[in-house]
Amino acid sequence: MPTCGRGRQCKETCVADLDPEIIVGIVAAGADPTTWYTDMLVTGQGKGRVLLSKLELGSNLGKDPVADRIVLNMLRWGENG
Repeated sequence: MPTCGRGRQCKETCVADLDPEIIVGIVAAGADPTTWYTDMLVTGQGKGRVLLSKLELGSNLGKDPVADRIVLNMLRWGENG
């Protein structure tokens, strides 16, 4: 099983291994106060960079102005990044 950047075992690729620039993240309230979830990040891929997001944007376009703004900002970032 692969390990995270902190040496813990992970079922999937850990964010710490991606050397990310975290855009949106939360600390989960629960038994382990150090649990951190990343909802949007930028990481290197080859000679470029990739923006990864778990935010529910597509289903909220045209319904939620925050989703509209985030997608617009992502497109601008892609154009200028």
